[in-house]
Amino acid sequence: MDITNPEQNITFDNFDKFDRKPFADSLTQAISTFYPFYEESYVLSLNATFGSGKSTFLKMWKHNLEKQGYKVIHINAWKSDFDEDPIIHIVGSLLENIKTGTGLKKTKNALKKVLGASALTTNQLLKHTTGIDVAETIKESEKDTKDLIKIGGEIYNTYNYKEAAYENLKKNLKDYVSKLEKKPLIIFVDELDRVRPNYAIKFLEAIKHIFGIQGICFVLAVDKEQLKVATQQLYGKIDFENYYLRFYTRETNLPSVESRNYHGYIKFLSGHYFDEKRDIGIEFSFNKSDQNEIISFITDICKIFQFRPRQVELLFRIFAQLMAVVQNTDQFVITQYVKATILLIAFYIQNRKLYKELGNSNFNIDEVDSYILSLSYDEELQINARYLVLLFISFSLKTSFKEEDSKHDKLINLALKYDPPREDMPYEESKREIVSRLIRFKNPNGSGEIDRQSGFSFIYDKIEKWENFL
Repeated sequence: MDITNPEQNITFDNFDKFDRKPFADSLTQAISTFYPFYEESYVLSLNATFGSGKSTFLKMWKHNLEKQGYKVIHINAWKSDFDEDPIIHIVGSLLENIKTGTGLKKTKNALKKVLGASALTTNQLLKHTTGIDVAETIKESEKDTKDLIKIGGEIYNTYNYKEAAYENLKKNLKDYVSKLEKKPLIIFVDELDRVRPNYAIKFLEAIKHIFGIQGICFVLAVDKEQLKVATQQLYGKIDFENYYLRFYTRETNLPSVESRNYHGYIKFLSGHYFDEKRDIGIEFSFNKSDQNEIISFITDICKIFQFRPRQVELLFRIFAQLMAVVQNTDQFVITQYVKATILLIAFYIQNRKLYKELGNSNFNIDEVDSYILSLSYDEELQINARYLVLLFISFSLKTSFKEEDSKHDKLINLALKYDPPREDMPYEESKREIVSRLIRFKNPNGSGEIDRQSGFSFIYDKIEKWENFL
């Protein structure tokens, strides 16, 4: 998450906006109970889509585990994606974090040997130690085979040393974790689905073959679909499920955000994006007295669109920054314009095609109607599909529709379907009445005329102007 917050404050006590602590407690119990049943490392695949809060969950869980006496190491695989050998990153993390315990010195020496052995396999180090550039010498192999013999000997010795170092590491790590007060050494691996495909596979191979040690538990926080795409980019259309099964012991899904859990998170975000910013002198276009109503609308929109945590935070960021930069624009003082802005940003996040169509007034009315109806609604919401359709119609109307374009009448007829007139009212009078209502709905204090530019087009132009900065 992009929100500035010291990591030591990201705990279940003060940051668990989605009530995930019970799930973490179940994982802790499962790991601590079941890891002795496996001869090698216990590898848990923690699956969740991008933006579901995996990284934040790991930080909170790590803090909770450490309070219970577990040794926990957090590895961000993406930070080492520039390298070729993930073993260097894994071993470096172990060296940095293992500071106490029986057999510490032997374990650290074993780790350093593996670090050295991994480095020895690079061309640059071989060049430094032998004076031979492998790549250049191979090009000249036909001229002098003695250099190739020398390189072969160096590589043979290097890999023998490397294999011995790995075996020594396994022995010492096994001794080390066996003395951790009957608790496993837990290693979180985050962002594995974001790295280069070949690096992700090397990381999984290293976990399986080099660190397959009883007493170590790896937790792989991944977007499984993204990892599948990465794997198939490397190997083609392989059976990913069976392939991935080689690397993990058990898998589970991070609980999705339930509707009832949005409130706490949105309250936190509104404090961060609105209250804290006002405290440092930033002003917004909407009145502070309307903030609670606006936050309530955002909450409903996030539920209706079933946004993941990262999408909720993205909506807040775009909306808050836009409201700060357009604060002197009269339209954005009107609550309905603010709500239409929130709706258009929601389309921007979830349906970019529709967002552009609404902004350019080239949408298909029936498709928009069907799309809005297909969203997720429940009885607890303060807004419903009817409200959103009427919001869509009122902010799509404009006087500049061409006469031969039937879009104006289609919009009016759609509004009549959702907000029917009296049965005895003639059709033309019904049309005039619904247009009047839509204008008042859009702007209670307006002129009573349809604007030349649609409301969505007006908002769209503002978003597009600042998009690169939002």
